[in-house]
Amino acid sequence: MKTSIGNNVKLRRKSSPPLTVGRGQPTRINSLLGISIPSKGYEEYHKLEVLQELGEERPDIVTDLSIIKKPKGKRLWERIIDRTPFVAATVPIYLTERKNGTINPSELLDIATEHMESGVGLITIHPTATEELVKLSSNRLIPCTSRSGGLVIADLVARNMLEENIYIKIFDDLLTIAKLTGTVISVGTTFRPACIYDALDTVHIKEIEVQAKFGLKIKAAGVDAIIEGPGHCRPTDIRKVAALLLKAEMPVMALGPLPLDSAIGQDHIAGTIGATLLGLEGCADILAIVTREEHTGGVPSAGSTIEAIKAAKIACKVIDLEILNNDQNEYRICKSRAISKSCIVGKGSPGCLRCNSQCPLRINELVFTQHPHAQGRS
Repeated sequence: MKTSIGNNVKLRRKSSPPLTVGRGQPTRINSLLGISIPSKGYEEYHKLEVLQELGEERPDIVTDLSIIKKPKGKRLWERIIDRTPFVAATVPIYLTERKNGTINPSELLDIATEHMESGVGLITIHPTATEELVKLSSNRLIPCTSRSGGLVIADLVARNMLEENIYIKIFDDLLTIAKLTGTVISVGTTFRPACIYDALDTVHIKEIEVQAKFGLKIKAAGVDAIIEGPGHCRPTDIRKVAALLLKAEMPVMALGPLPLDSAIGQDHIAGTIGATLLGLEGCADILAIVTREEHTGGVPSAGSTIEAIKAAKIACKVIDLEILNNDQNEYRICKSRAISKSCIVGKGSPGCLRCNSQCPLRINELVFTQHPHAQGRS
């Protein structure tokens, strides 16, 4: 059977060439939008417009996390496909109807199929939840933090654990459609740790192993796959989790990770630090942005979304500098400072207001041009 070659996947876009993700490629950014209040759809449409105006700072992928159904033509993921250069991504289970906690497998398949056939480049599924992992997670401080994974668990519980994970029921059909449409499947993480104290427990480790197995099944069917991870992990655990994820030999989309739980209101900074640590282990091909509202209960504004993207871009640059030796932009900036004798990039004259006459770059110029004995040997 056909399998994906190497560690790369190609995410399709309607108005641009496919986006290659994985080994040897720049670190990509996934921005998360979504309509969660019926009357607030216009705000998410506005965010999407703002993202297009960011130029080099804009994200590569935009995921529609909407939980509100909109009529055809007004759905956020449609706008991503038709009006932007971004890869459109979705989580189909968010749009299902739930009756007494249960989800109709046929409805979930229909939603996923419509997304894939309409041009969504990446869909996320959550097939890892089982009765065993659900029971093991009860020993955690916080059993589950995944919204979509929680819906899968609720479906299992509503069926008294007598039936399999809803995604298993439609798995083969999903793969058939994904292969026909060229859609990449992301194997989501239901049990990623919600706090640093649950990281690398039995549930976390077992789920990563299960994610890898599903990824292999997807690839064996001729469909490209990525896996998600790893949630909240202290720095030492980030390195350990990276070692586990790398064994899967497929691209990783990092959700965070947050290296501590106390950065409330500043999680965009904590997320940048965690993503950088993970990326330096060679284990962060896509960074899903984390906004300052991550744990405040608020809906991210356009401003905080941009702030989070710019923070994630810094992580990307650090990762790519180390992993890909992508230093062209760094050298350009350093050369500019050297020529202008100013730390202010783009300034044509030496010095700045902060240091004034004590500017060390101006002193450098005086010392090394007027006193040849201070120069190094040629």
